[in-house]
Amino acid sequence: MLSLATTPQEALRPIQSLPHFDSVERNLIASVHYLCDERFGGTSFYRHRSTGFESMDAQRIAGYAPRLKQEVMRQGARSFTYIRGDTALFERTASVNAKFNRAIFYRSNLLHSGDIAVDAGLSVVPRGGRLTANTLATIGATG
Repeated sequence: MLSLATTPQEALRPIQSLPHFDSVERNLIASVHYLCDERFGGTSFYRHRSTGFESMDAQRIAGYAPRLKQEVMRQGARSFTYIRGDTALFERTASVNAKFNRAIFYRSNLLHSGDIAVDAGLSVVPRGGRLTANTLATIGATG
């Protein structure tokens, strides 16, 4: 799947300003293939401060999702931004810079987010924005 970051910060929903995970399955590997240069931002990985979670599984999600929602609501009405480092709710644990044609691979259950560099420009034109190719692949036995 191709992905192009185009949403201006003032239009972000709360969920778009938080790290996410792609799956609770440990045997799914995510990849991000950067089809843009480094000025558009790479990818960072996070730890949720109040739970200590860096990854998600079927047991954790039942308590994590409502807790995170409460924490975001407790912060009150504010404008949301793309996460690009430590916040009150999350600590960045690792970061990979974008580089044209670089691909990174990681377990899809890790909390992560694109480091969307708004100052580099958000464009609907693929050659002028943060374009990535994203995939999920199963490793090992399923079920």
